[in-house]
Amino acid sequence: MQALEGAIRILADRLGRNPELRSLLRRMLRRHGRLTVRPLVEDAKLGRNRSLLKVNTPLRQLQGHRLLALRQAHSQRLLATSIHIDEALVMSKVRAALGKRLHPEFQNVAQVVSEQALRQRLLPMIEDDVRNDLRERADEEAIRFLAQHLRQVLLAPAAGPRPVAGVHVDAKGDWCLVVLDGSGDPVGSEIKIEASTLNAGELAKRLGEELRASRTRALVIGHGKGSRKAVHQLRESIQLLSADASVFLVNDSGVASYANSELARNELAGYSVPAREAISLGRRCQDPMNELLKVEPRHLGLGREQSVISKANLRRVLADTIESCVSHVGCDLNTAPLNLLRHVPGLNFELARKLVERRKERPFMSREELRTEGLLEDSAWTNSIGFLRVTESSEPLDRTAMHPEQYDLARRIVLQTGGSVEETLGRREAAKGLKRVDFDVDEATWRDLVREISFPGRDPRQRLFLPTLLPFDTDPKSLEKGQVVEGIISNVASFGAFVDLGITRDGMIHISEISERYVRDARALLSVGQIVRARVLDAEGPRVELSLKKVPDARGSRGRGGAHRRHEKGRPRGGSSGERSGSPWPEYKPAARAARSRRDGLAGAATTNERGGRGGGRGGGGVGRGRGGPGGRRRGQADEHYDADAIRKVNDPSESAYNPFATFFRKDPDEQEDAGAASEAKE
Repeated sequence: MQALEGAIRILADRLGRNPELRSLLRRMLRRHGRLTVRPLVEDAKLGRNRSLLKVNTPLRQLQGHRLLALRQAHSQRLLATSIHIDEALVMSKVRAALGKRLHPEFQNVAQVVSEQALRQRLLPMIEDDVRNDLRERADEEAIRFLAQHLRQVLLAPAAGPRPVAGVHVDAKGDWCLVVLDGSGDPVGSEIKIEASTLNAGELAKRLGEELRASRTRALVIGHGKGSRKAVHQLRESIQLLSADASVFLVNDSGVASYANSELARNELAGYSVPAREAISLGRRCQDPMNELLKVEPRHLGLGREQSVISKANLRRVLADTIESCVSHVGCDLNTAPLNLLRHVPGLNFELARKLVERRKERPFMSREELRTEGLLEDSAWTNSIGFLRVTESSEPLDRTAMHPEQYDLARRIVLQTGGSVEETLGRREAAKGLKRVDFDVDEATWRDLVREISFPGRDPRQRLFLPTLLPFDTDPKSLEKGQVVEGIISNVASFGAFVDLGITRDGMIHISEISERYVRDARALLSVGQIVRARVLDAEGPRVELSLKKVPDARGSRGRGGAHRRHEKGRPRGGSSGERSGSPWPEYKPAARAARSRRDGLAGAATTNERGGRGGGRGGGGVGRGRGGPGGRRRGQADEHYDADAIRKVNDPSESAYNPFATFFRKDPDEQEDAGAASEAKE
């Protein structure tokens, strides 16, 4: 009996080491295996992992994000996973490996050998191989997603060199404001406002007094939970003041990490930690990539996936993504900070620091200075020079993203246009009529050269335009299905995005309503602070359901050369803005403002927030007319102001001669003259 058991063990071990059999069973397990889950703790302790208990999925259908969630729960000892396959499906393959012509007397022994080899040798080994394959698949998908998300965050739309005011909100709800000029440098000292102790009128008055001299029209605040109330307070203050200003949301991930870092202490030595956070928020609106690169990517809130996958692979992929984004945008050699220069392809921290120290002595006047002065070796110069622009150079092509190796070809193209390089650069359709085959270049090179000749040194990122948000007091239930609204993305999750519409109720874009194609994670396409135009699907629920599918083109409603295309601000919501040359922060007048903010509209001024004639009335843009009639005065038409005191006397018999609608029914003087002349001719 012992001899038989020993023979069975030997045969089972030999089957377990059979490479062909293991390879065959591995393929079958990948194709027909299923993954199941069982809990290791009580259901109450599972939390958000409770949904994973329903997993009973074929291995080939498991998605990367689900595998990462299972791995994280497994590492926390909350769940256990098992891989199963129908033994009857694979047993015939194991029996066949013992031999095709077995004596009938050994059939029972062969069955025992096959079962022991399958359960004790083959399945444990190939299950480990399959688990490693699943882990690699999940890591690849997570790394791909993190790279896409980081790229989306770094290439967020930039407001450009315009003055802004960064707003930091502390735990009590008080504000710390710092005004920045167009280059991102702080102007004056920090401004502290105890917003938690002031009512709406007092807060509006204080805000106007502090910002009246700054002439800034953009208030920048983070997207965190503590900022939710502050955003509504800021918008209410702007509405009470009739100020020509707007509130922008930016990604505040990593702001605290930067404000407490040595870099921030050296760069902003005279400011407190809250003021540094406010400055960083303002700069993230002006140039997101420049400011975000001051923070380690692991502090940017890219997702919990980065805590599960390999740290070495994560660092490598994120570094490659940052380098790709920097090379995509390029930088000015004389103004780019050290944290941006170090990520330029071909440069590192030491070379970037050497360039910064050199330009402190005198600015660079050409690209060739980097090589002639020995600052960069030939290989580093060749790899990096195409991404470094010198706007002060006497060579016009140094101001573009062209590589010096392409200068001769670019001059040949310019020569065919009939003008000089200075005259041709920046002229749209300068290369119109020229053929690529005449210059013997590939299509990609030709496209890049023509783009740089027509738009030299253009920033490829989208510009941050001013959205037309809904009026602050809009009833969400008044929104109609199909109406087009604009908003700012306030938060992004894997399942969708939340949108700030300017009212107390947020909008929600589900992942299925982002694009016509399949989207696995919303964070790969959307980012905090991004401005979107969306259609209303349903406004009855706790959130306004929105869709980005089949939204009418913005150019149809804005018109060419609108505020968003000229990088200028449009008119504020509610009331006239006055002359743009004046202060955007007028004095607070409580009595006048109370008369203007009546819900019946009789005492209010005509709104000036028209959107090219599409979608009038309150409720913003959209197809057709919104409720409330035409959306404001037309060009050249003056606002009509009514005296509130006179209107209140309508019910007085002695003052019954006053009719607030007389101007509406009164004919135009020209029409009256024409009618009089026609009646005289008829007589």
